[in-house]
Amino acid sequence: RRSELNINNMYENRAVININIDDDDDDIYEHDQLPSAEEIRIQAASCLKYAEQVNRMNARRSSMSTQGISTWGITTHVISKIPKKKYMKWIFWAGSLLMFVTIMALIIMASIDDKKDKKFVPPLDRDEVEKYLAEIGLVTMDEMKEDSSAQSLAVDWLIKTDIARVAVPLIHLKEPNIFFLQRYIMVLFFIKTQGKEDGWTSNWNFMHAENDICSWNENMADENGNTHVFGAECDSDGILRRLEIPRSNLFGSIPREVGYLTNLNFLALDYNKLTGNLPPEMEYLINCQHLSLQGNEISGPLPNFLGALTNLQFLGLGQNLFEGVIPETFQLLTNLITLGLNQNVLKGGFSNIRTLRNMRRLYLDSNSFEERLDIIDFANMLELEELDLSHNQLSGSISDEFFEYPNLSILDLSHNKLNGELPNRSQDNYNLKILALNDNHLTGSVKENIFKVKRLLHLNLAVNNFSGYIPGSIKRLTDLRYLSLSDNPLKHSSIPTEIAHLTKLEEVSFKRSNREGAIPIFFSKFPNLMMLDLEGNEFSGEIPEDLGKISRLEFLAINRNENIIGTVPTSVQSLPMLEIILMDKTSLSGDLNTLCDRFGGLNGKTAIEVAGADCLDGQDAELVCDCCTICCHDIRISKKCSQNDDYRVLEDGWKNSYKNEGYD
Repeated sequence: RRSELNINNMYENRAVININIDDDDDDIYEHDQLPSAEEIRIQAASCLKYAEQVNRMNARRSSMSTQGISTWGITTHVISKIPKKKYMKWIFWAGSLLMFVTIMALIIMASIDDKKDKKFVPPLDRDEVEKYLAEIGLVTMDEMKEDSSAQSLAVDWLIKTDIARVAVPLIHLKEPNIFFLQRYIMVLFFIKTQGKEDGWTSNWNFMHAENDICSWNENMADENGNTHVFGAECDSDGILRRLEIPRSNLFGSIPREVGYLTNLNFLALDYNKLTGNLPPEMEYLINCQHLSLQGNEISGPLPNFLGALTNLQFLGLGQNLFEGVIPETFQLLTNLITLGLNQNVLKGGFSNIRTLRNMRRLYLDSNSFEERLDIIDFANMLELEELDLSHNQLSGSISDEFFEYPNLSILDLSHNKLNGELPNRSQDNYNLKILALNDNHLTGSVKENIFKVKRLLHLNLAVNNFSGYIPGSIKRLTDLRYLSLSDNPLKHSSIPTEIAHLTKLEEVSFKRSNREGAIPIFFSKFPNLMMLDLEGNEFSGEIPEDLGKISRLEFLAINRNENIIGTVPTSVQSLPMLEIILMDKTSLSGDLNTLCDRFGGLNGKTAIEVAGADCLDGQDAELVCDCCTICCHDIRISKKCSQNDDYRVLEDGWKNSYKNEGYD
């Protein structure tokens, strides 16, 4: 019907279109005429015939739909004719097949994507590797051509074993490929320090061929549960920033190639067996902020090139074999916060470190520095917290200004040749915790000003020439844990009663300090006391029974006090933590049977390690001790002991020492 209407409209609107080309042209061009009326009737008849065919087809479809014979109907009809059991089985197997095909397709697609991400890297060419390494000046061709050399073995590993196959950069590139370079250097480092033959006590996951060097490390938890990474550590871009391998039996000299790891900011190889000199290539470590090589056997003079590492904040070279003086170039290390040169063979003075304004922890102990102690060398170090100059040969006196650093917590000037009197300081000091001035030639009295250091934990004035009395103001030091005034010719007197205020004491020594009178009972009220050394004085009377209440006491020395009489109380012999007890050169009598029962460590008590008494005459001795490790003659007969050598060795064993936590 729509076709008929369109055809009639065409017929009624039939027209001739004339187009005038030029107004001046008399010729009129007639456009092609539309079909004639007769032609239109013929076309209309044809269209009507087509319309009738379409109508017949629609009628047939309608008839089929009425009878339910549609596509879905046919499908449903066919399925309905299938037995139910077979139908369910077909559904199950069709579903299983569809699931299997889907999973396999996903796996294949993931594999294709993975291969796209990890492009195939062809095996490395040895000539190409050697040419590149020689071109950038890292190693020489001769070194790599020698079959047994570490350089050659490192190249072999990269070519034959390494799965990662980090690509060798083109030689004409100005910048070396840092990833290839640091991988080669780490392999070389492992081989050169004897790691290849299981020489390292821990390999820290080094040389894992399939892994990037950034995973060549291990996480270790300390006693507090804090996790620390040892080995190689990178930043988020894969650049090696940290290399820390302590106590792993690294052997030999430090590989010079380490100096080409110029992006390192932390290098620590402490407590290994490294020897030789520091390689000059280490001057390239210009980004390094922490360099620690303590506890090795590195020798030679301190190199001048260390002054080029101006970003250093921590430099630890202690416990090695460095010799000579501190170089002038150390004046350039103005960012240093911690400097450890302890336990070497250094000499001279400290003038070349005067410029280090940021210094907080300075350890120069156990060397051979022999100049006069001058406060000027440390005057610019206003932030100083710990200063250890002990075990040198320094002379001169101690300036008052050493006690005026606002943050100083450790001052150790012991075991030198210092003289003069203690400083006449006046202001209180609340930060100093450890003051060790022992084993010098200091004279005069023990001034009360020294006891204005109210928070002192450790005070050692032993082995000097102090005279006079112990001031009563010592009672201010209520936080004190260690006190030694031994080996000083102090005025003959008893132990001051003010000591009773120092109830936190753990170790006390008045050895050979002219103490007399009775052994104070107040020591029994020191719950944390572990060492009580009263040797070589003029104490008299009996050993107080209450000393047996000091349950944590490990060391007790009352020997060489001729006027101590009576027996050794059973409570003292039974002290549960006691390991060393010395009672020789006294007037004690009786037996030590209870003590001897302790030598096996029975009944949950600590085993006695050393016991000394006047027992050299066996059962005829005044003090019978079948188990004593040191036996002496009775004081009236001889001063000889059975094991004098062992006795002298013990002397240093019971002396207190402390740990510099900021360095160790």
